[in-house]
Amino acid sequence: WLARVKFRDFDGIVRFDNDSVWWRDIAVRMPGSTLRGDGDYKFDTGDLTIAAEGRPAALADFRWLYPRLPSEGGGPLDFRVEWRGTTEEYVVQNADLRSRGARLRGDFAISFADTFAIHDTDVRFANVDTRLIEQLVPEFASPRRGTLDGQLTIVGGRNAMQLAGNVAFHDPGTGTSRASGRGALGYVDGQFRMRDLRLRVDPLQVALLKALGDDIADPLEPIGGTIVGDVT
Repeated sequence: WLARVKFRDFDGIVRFDNDSVWWRDIAVRMPGSTLRGDGDYKFDTGDLTIAAEGRPAALADFRWLYPRLPSEGGGPLDFRVEWRGTTEEYVVQNADLRSRGARLRGDFAISFADTFAIHDTDVRFANVDTRLIEQLVPEFASPRRGTLDGQLTIVGGRNAMQLAGNVAFHDPGTGTSRASGRGALGYVDGQFRMRDLRLRVDPLQVALLKALGDDIADPLEPIGGTIVGDVT
């Protein structure tokens, strides 16, 4: 993997032995990033640990770690990467990132094994396009096109994510939907699943509800417009 990383400058001591390489308080300059941190890499297993701060960090400089990252944008952040066998974990804290007109601030973490799990996530975001989310999240397809603003805390895997916060979804075709509250949301076999959701919607576009799946769309077929109120 190291052969795919582009360095412009490197200041510090890297130590080797027969099975690993490690470094402490290394300063690194990449094409769009200035980093300082620690890490180690084991030759036989491919296990990798990196803990560093970027002031700034360009997303394109980290596509060797996670190829789904956009090739443009970035900002200040602290990050930790751990590869252990088939498990990968990425933790970002104190972030203020911008890409493709979107802005994301806060902390987030995601683990990949057989599936993915989101944990320790508390973020504020603005103008996040659904196409950007599809690029970042494997096997996710948004039921509608649009952009999102709001604040979220998230814990859990793709099948049952525990969410709390407030979100506005701006659909260029049908208008804006706004919701605040908490509950569980999952994405299983191409379908959304919701459990113990308690929301305030003001408003919610019926067209957005219909897009979530046939079980919802069929009984709502003759209905249009918006819904305002509390939903459980």
